Amino acid sequence: MTKDNPPTRGQLLRQILVFQFKLAMDGIRDVLLSPISVIAALAGILTNHPDPSRYFNQLLQLGHRSDQWINLFNTHNKDSESSTADDFVREAESIVRSELEKGGVTPRLKRPAKKSENQSPEKGE
Repeated sequence: MTKDNPPTRGQLLRQILVFQFKLAMDGIRDVLLSPISVIAALAGILTNHPDPSRYFNQLLQLGHRSDQWINLFNTHNKDSESSTADDFVREAESIVRSELEKGGVTPRLKRPAKKSENQSPEKGE
């Protein structure tokens, strides 16, 4: 997908869905890290450890690793052996495609719904 070969509508739809998924993960991570960072800093201040920034620095390292895993803007080194959210998305796509090729997920979901319809007593009798 370069300037000479722009993405198709389907590829663009996939890209936007993956980007939205990654944005959601990034947002959830940020919401979680905000209060944890305050707790880590307070723990460092209140303990008698020689390095009061120890817990906060560990949190920063965790944040850096999660940033690489989420790979929001696709800047993660593709040659690296570490996995990213893109690997997770590809695996999920593979599972969905496999299910669709087998006949889809929908028929499996309809069966339990039909059973429950047959078992529920009719109202108004």
